[in-house]
Amino acid sequence: MLSTYNVTQAEDQIKKMTSDDKDPAMFLVRLRASEAPRRPDGTQIPTLEEAVKIALESRPEMRQAILDMQNKDIDAEYTKNQALPSFDVTAAYNQNGTGGTKRRDFTLGSPALTNPLPGGLVDAFGQLFHYQFTGYSLGFSVVLPLSNKAQQADYDRALTEKRLSESRMNVTAQEIALEVRNALTQAEMNRARIETAQITRELADQKLEAEQTKFNLGTSTLRFVLEEQRNVAQAQTNEVQSIVNFTKSLVDLDKAMGLTLRKNNVEIDKTLNPVAGINVIRKTETAAQ
Repeated sequence: MLSTYNVTQAEDQIKKMTSDDKDPAMFLVRLRASEAPRRPDGTQIPTLEEAVKIALESRPEMRQAILDMQNKDIDAEYTKNQALPSFDVTAAYNQNGTGGTKRRDFTLGSPALTNPLPGGLVDAFGQLFHYQFTGYSLGFSVVLPLSNKAQQADYDRALTEKRLSESRMNVTAQEIALEVRNALTQAEMNRARIETAQITRELADQKLEAEQTKFNLGTSTLRFVLEEQRNVAQAQTNEVQSIVNFTKSLVDLDKAMGLTLRKNNVEIDKTLNPVAGINVIRKTETAAQ
């Protein structure tokens, strides 16, 4: 009865997490496992080096830490350049066009005769495109910061943030490596427990068979036969439980390695690819060994 109750509770929790249907009849639906508990086959558990390498490349928090460190590195380079001397050069080339008549002066009575300039707007555009009145200019400026304390302070702040970001990335890598190692150890231990449970169940079967033979020959009683049957049932339960625990440990290992979504064909983000060339990854792999 207790096992049936636990199964029902687990099914209800799965329905609650996977559906927002408010129909009470949903809880009457029975769930069936899509796959059986996995027995060890020698290929499910990778080596520690492979597992840590995959985890450092797949875990989103590691990729986030790497991107954060790269952003801080860009900020540091930018603030460093802002504190350097600057040399600016400017150059200009221009063309002019003129046309029309001079303005007459009426301040002293009769307007004075002025010398006309030939043409108007058309001639002005003609001069512009015939390069008759051209001009050039060249300039430069030099800025030498003698005591730029504000920019130096910004650079020091950027360097501090860069070091902190690098430290956080190293801590994240170490935590991931430790989590992978613990999950790997748990999986290996549960695999060994399966072998032990299987041997125990085989011994229980042999003892039951021997007790049944003795009972058939009249040298044993029904009580001892029932006890051996109970031992066999318990050994079978322990074997199944060890297989379930091994399957759970494989799930935890996939989670530690960042492969849960990939193995279930779930894709969320394709833009944050693993960044190669980070020395801390190699150092962490060596330290994890």
